[in-house]
Amino acid sequence: MAFLRLFAMMLIPQTVVYVCVYLYLRQVKRETLERDYNASATDRERTAFVEAGVRAYGARIWRWLAVTVYLGPWGALAVTIYLSNFK
Repeated sequence: MAFLRLFAMMLIPQTVVYVCVYLYLRQVKRETLERDYNASATDRERTAFVEAGVRAYGARIWRWLAVTVYLGPWGALAVTIYLSNFK
């Protein structure tokens, strides 16, 4: 039962961190794309370019971010428990 409480106590903040970091990274990418886009193009082309770039970037980073945010702390916890119990 204690493991389930620990799981819930870690999962909720991890999800909040995941969503915040995901949205932040997408916003940074959006700003980069908007800054680097050709200024002579129309607003419609610029918007389409930026949206396509952000969508592609979001599809690329979600796995890396999930592994980092969710599995990283659990791996550190497992190593800590192992070292403290079997040292």
